[in-house]
Amino acid sequence: MDIRQKRSEISMKQGLTSDRIPPVFGPYCSAVAVGDMIFISGNAGFDKNQRLVGGGDVKEETRQALENIKMLLEDNGACLDDIVRTTVYLSDIALWNDFNEAYAPFFKEPYPARTCVGCQLNGFLVELECTAVRGRAAGLDSLTGREKRND
Repeated sequence: MDIRQKRSEISMKQGLTSDRIPPVFGPYCSAVAVGDMIFISGNAGFDKNQRLVGGGDVKEETRQALENIKMLLEDNGACLDDIVRTTVYLSDIALWNDFNEAYAPFFKEPYPARTCVGCQLNGFLVELECTAVRGRAAGLDSLTGREKRND
């Protein structure tokens, strides 16, 4: 595939989902891919049957939300190591330490860039949205699909 063809593919938007995560309710996708970029909608701690896991326990809700994100990425040719940015919404900023305790094991350094916002959530404690770049973990150049050179 030449670079012109790859650039053409980059401009195409594709909706992504997984049978292993909760379905969306409303006019949006679980995630959208544009080329190698994946933009993941907000995920809370619900299982695929829309049951809140660990309701009232931010650690359990965080783990479930991240498991959902992991499954969505895996089912669409990516992985957690491809995540470059997360936005976290906490119902109470006092949950920060417990949230971080559950969040950290899912990632390795360098951690994704992150913003955390305190806000009112509807019956749950945490919601996460992410941006990933497919192939980042493998060190691939997004335009050529070849291994990146460090020289």
